[in-house]
Amino acid sequence: MKMDMAEKIYAKHRFFAGWLIRSGVAPDIAEKDACRMEHAISEESFQSLMRALGHPQETSAGSKDS
Repeated sequence: MKMDMAEKIYAKHRFFAGWLIRSGVAPDIAEKDACRMEHAISEESFQSLMRALGHPQETSAGSKDS
């Protein structure tokens, strides 16, 4: 159960860090901001954002990453 939670948080981190870097944010700043964002956003809001952006990544174990 704890691993599932950790995987979900890390999936959020990867998404936000990648999104920020691709948007032109310096990688060190993007990593710091992603750390804050991954904990601040609810799972419901994160999944809605993923759907709205048409992103294939899901936060469950064994899911696709891009």
